[in-house]
Amino acid sequence: IKKLPIITKEMLRENMKDVRTIDLHHAIEGHTGGTTGKSLIVYFTKEDLQKRMAYLDNFREMHGAKHRMRRATFSGKNIIPSKDENKNIFWRDNIFLKQRLYSTFHLSERNLKYYIENLNNFKPQIIDGFFSSVYELAKYINDNSIKLNFKPIVFFPTSETVIKYQKDIIKEVFKCQVRDQYASSEGAPFITECKKGRLHYNMDTGVIETIDNNIEGEILVTRFATHGTPLIRYRIGYVRKVSNEKGDCGSAHPVVERINGR
Repeated sequence: IKKLPIITKEMLRENMKDVRTIDLHHAIEGHTGGTTGKSLIVYFTKEDLQKRMAYLDNFREMHGAKHRMRRATFSGKNIIPSKDENKNIFWRDNIFLKQRLYSTFHLSERNLKYYIENLNNFKPQIIDGFFSSVYELAKYINDNSIKLNFKPIVFFPTSETVIKYQKDIIKEVFKCQVRDQYASSEGAPFITECKKGRLHYNMDTGVIETIDNNIEGEILVTRFATHGTPLIRYRIGYVRKVSNEKGDCGSAHPVVERINGR
């Protein structure tokens, strides 16, 4: 694989018409969050997205979160019209998935009480979404000694680095496990947390290379399920540190100590 050239985000952006393999009418768009620079739109086939979601569902179920359990998602999207904002309504329902999407654009000192009241009413079994948003919510609950009348099974953070002291507050407030995963909107190979609390690079989802051939450095990714926009030796910008530790969870996938730059 090292005989092939390295692809950068700028190269993809400038040549996307030649890189993508499918007509836009049949493509599913994936938007990067811009955490490693300017955002990018990539295109997935339906089968690519199905495989990605199936792998993610399998990871979640490993930690007790089954499909169509009540889920509170802090989405990072501006989903609230002004008429609802004026009524202190900061969420939307995806009824089919039993999912309630909470706006992260309106998480303020004034509004947090409305989020908590609604969460107590909704009683989510799973929480997922932006780590910093859920931390701010947990900190407010902890600082004000607010009682929750629900206990989720697990919180799955997305998009941001999980910081230990913030993770500890979330675990204490919600009385649940926090299980991290990384895949990127472009479709990088999965790195998921096992039941023992260790991150593993899932080799069955793609190839991850460290540019400087060391255990810590900027990474290149080659994903097996990106047929709509093939990603081969794509310089994604994150830094991964591999651990020499052997996991005792039964997984054959390499242990990753941390991911920097999210």
